[in-house]
Amino acid sequence: MSDPTALLVPMPVQAFLVNPPVQNGVFQRWSTNYDALNQFQDPVPAPFTNLTNQPPALGVHLHWKLPAALSRGRGAADGSSVTFPYTPNRWIVVRLASAPDA
Repeated sequence: MSDPTALLVPMPVQAFLVNPPVQNGVFQRWSTNYDALNQFQDPVPAPFTNLTNQPPALGVHLHWKLPAALSRGRGAADGSSVTFPYTPNRWIVVRLASAPDA
């Protein structure tokens, strides 16, 4: 049975706005190869390899990661298994602003 209790976890998020002037700039980005994880290899390519000049799509691109408490597993005493905590399956992004000295 699942726990119906809501859990709010504040997370830092970085936003990158791509508008037409930004999109026309020069970009050097690499592509991460997550298929390499199946061979127990690093998905991040070596420096200055696998670069692309393709600019990102228009819009706001968000960068975030799970908090450490949700990304660490616990191993069984006999070493037979590792259990990870449940992670959220629904996300809400809220932008808060307040007046100075509020």
